[in-house]
Amino acid sequence: RGEIRSPLQQGQEEQLGALGLALNAVVHWNAIYMQEAIRQVGSDGMDASSNDIAHLSPLIWRHLNFLGRYDFSLPDTVMNGGLRPLRNPTSAWDF
Repeated sequence: RGEIRSPLQQGQEEQLGALGLALNAVVHWNAIYMQEAIRQVGSDGMDASSNDIAHLSPLIWRHLNFLGRYDFSLPDTVMNGGLRPLRNPTSAWDF
């Protein structure tokens, strides 16, 4: 019926809300950086075809570390409204 029925209903709803918030943050982050990567590819003189772009999705999550410690300190560039530098596509993955 579209409802969670359980003695722990309130706690489950809170967990789902937190999960939804985390998912939205990941999708937002990915969309911003995908847009920047496409812009950079174009400014480097390479062609990002609309067919290639159509196969991109901001729902990717392989770059996330679900275990371990996180550092939420931000570089000055990000604190001032900029984006962190994009990874060099010729270098190894750094995660």
